[in-house]
Order: sequence, then C-alpha cells, then structure tokens
Amino acid sequence: MRWYERTPWWETAQRMPKGQGRVDVQVWRVQARLGRNLRSELVTMDLEREHEGGPWRMRRR
Repeated sequence: MRWYERTPWWETAQRMPKGQGRVDVQVWRVQARLGRNLRSELVTMDLEREHEGGPWRMRRR
C-alpha cells in the first residue's frame, strides 16, 4: 500500500524551505516473511521517504 502525507513544515519554519517544490512524504506499507520459511509470520513495516530521491527510512508504527 502507498500513500502521501503532508509535511508540517509550518510548525518549524515561517516559510517553505528553499528549493523544495514538494512538501509531501511518500509512505509505503510492506509485508515480508522473515527468512525463507513460508510458514513464518508476516511482518508489517512502514517505509517513508521525504523529497524525491531522498533516502528511505523505517517509520515507527
């Protein structure tokens, strides 16, 4: 599943940061099995990336 969230830049600055034409955070929710065991439990993780081309991080749920 994928969605976008608005970055609350106005909480920390009076203006949108220079050079940012985009203020959304992209979030992906993924599920994976640990290891190769098909019977292992599914683990759900949220990954987020600010700005296009930025690094991906795991988000706390």
